Amino acid sequence: MHVCKLNASARERELKSIKKRGGGLLMAGVFAAALSGTPLSMASESPAAPVVSLVDTAARPSLSWSPILLDDGLVPYRGVVNFDTAGMGAGPMMYPAPGVAGLLVAVLTHGVMVESAKNSQKTKMQEDADRVVSDYPSVLGEFKLKELAQQALGRVKTAGGQPLASAVDHLKDGWRVVLKPVFSMTQDQKGLLLDHAVEAYPPGAGEPTKVSVRVVSRPVVAEQPGEWWRANGGAHLKDESAMLMAESLDIVLAGAGGAHASVDSLPQQTVRYLEGGVKKTERAHLLAQNCNRRLFKTLRGDFLSVPAPQDAEPCLPQSVANQ
Repeated sequence: MHVCKLNASARERELKSIKKRGGGLLMAGVFAAALSGTPLSMASESPAAPVVSLVDTAARPSLSWSPILLDDGLVPYRGVVNFDTAGMGAGPMMYPAPGVAGLLVAVLTHGVMVESAKNSQKTKMQEDADRVVSDYPSVLGEFKLKELAQQALGRVKTAGGQPLASAVDHLKDGWRVVLKPVFSMTQDQKGLLLDHAVEAYPPGAGEPTKVSVRVVSRPVVAEQPGEWWRANGGAHLKDESAMLMAESLDIVLAGAGGAHASVDSLPQQTVRYLEGGVKKTERAHLLAQNCNRRLFKTLRGDFLSVPAPQDAEPCLPQSVANQ
């Protein structure tokens, strides 16, 4: 019983901390205005179903906003890696230091050494994971951020977007959204993830709000997913990347348009979804859903958009806070 009380207390403190940190987020909750009442079409049958926005086309919000791309380098792709095992395997250490002061120095030194070893291990693990994208040199070696942004902006459902800009300072009207996408491919090459750390500047002056959004693709069902991604000069890989990025922008812009609600009134649940062929779980608040995707806010305060189960019912757009 004491353990349960401690766990409940820890969760309460964590939620309070998240609430405090997330108070300045553009998206504090559910996109009620954009998700009311109009059915969305089902995804087309294909090896990788296209991402369908949670912002309904018929009821999408409209606001003035400008996408900002500060760099026109190559689109960053990496391999998905699990860091949960990083730092494991380090054995205990004896502290033959004389006196309390010597013991304290020894403990601190040991901590620095362990952290350094852990970081080195993470670097090696990421390098090993990145080998999965080394099979796409002809595609990723030429895919620029500007090309990605232009494709994604053509798929964004939120109206009011201005032409792509390369700086923030000279734009004063409307929201200014700085794009910083990073993509990851699963080790089985069946899935693609976007981690988008967006910086959104409000109209006029003011500090940007940082919003982290992860968007997960539906797994590829082709027998040879690598060949499917590379086909036609990487058209599928580029198209799916643009779809994921457009989805992330619609999520951020829905919040900028004023569709807010508190997640405190929403129950936590265990989210189960696939990253490629790997089952994943996460504790989060369900914010919105439709036939194709579900949107959550994790206990870390980040937004997570995952494919809806193909047998999900009912198949209607829903704003959970309004139920």
